[in-house]
Amino acid sequence: MLHDSDATALALHRIAEEAAQRTGTLDLGGLGLDGLPDALFDLRHLRRLNLGHGTLDAAGEFERSFSSRENRVAPSLDRIGELPRLTDL
Repeated sequence: MLHDSDATALALHRIAEEAAQRTGTLDLGGLGLDGLPDALFDLRHLRRLNLGHGTLDAAGEFERSFSSRENRVAPSLDRIGELPRLTDL
């Protein structure tokens, strides 16, 4: 099980990877985040963002995971408009 600081560190790592690779897809699902890191909103190229209770598989399809932790990011969602290319949340 991830602790809060581990979840945030993993999210920041995934955000940094996406910033470098620019795939347009980011999986932050199932981490148990209490908010969305500010660094996420620098990914203005992002098209797909998973925040659900699961992960994205190799084909980019959502897989529900019963071992993952639910994100609690609703208060951070008011900033989602800062990601102008986002089409899939």
